[in-house]
Amino acid sequence: MILTRFLGIPLSFWYAVILTAVIWYISQHTTLGRRLLFVGRGREVARLSGVNVNRARADALIASSTIAALAGVLYTGMRGSADPSSALAFLLPAFAAAFLGSTTLYPGRFNAPGAVVAVYFLSTGIMGLNFMGVPSFVQNLFYGGGLVVAVSISQLVRKRRPMD
Repeated sequence: MILTRFLGIPLSFWYAVILTAVIWYISQHTTLGRRLLFVGRGREVARLSGVNVNRARADALIASSTIAALAGVLYTGMRGSADPSSALAFLLPAFAAAFLGSTTLYPGRFNAPGAVVAVYFLSTGIMGLNFMGVPSFVQNLFYGGGLVVAVSISQLVRKRRPMD
């Protein structure tokens, strides 16, 4: 028997929860996470403080591409096949979720728990639109609206933040 659900919920959800917990722990409770935050906030300041900025950026790129590769393998496994344009529909929702997630829990910072909250907010909105029988092109308008709201909130937070 092939296990596709755990506690009645698809395994892909549990993979996302585990990955979110790991990314949250690394970014909040390890020196690696603090170093990446430091490099992201001010590359030149981090370099002057002794952080190997090029190494930190390369490691972050390698880690994110590894996660993307694993997501691609999971996506292909769930669909049974894939082609280069099979996941283009996920691009706008991913941007909307990332930017909306950066305004929820830690305003002004990209973070894994905020992204999960944003994904579920956006997916709940899309499901509601589907249940109401709204045409499918409205989904992109909803994602775009979420992206505009996220960027606007981010700009408001940036203006309110005291100068460091």
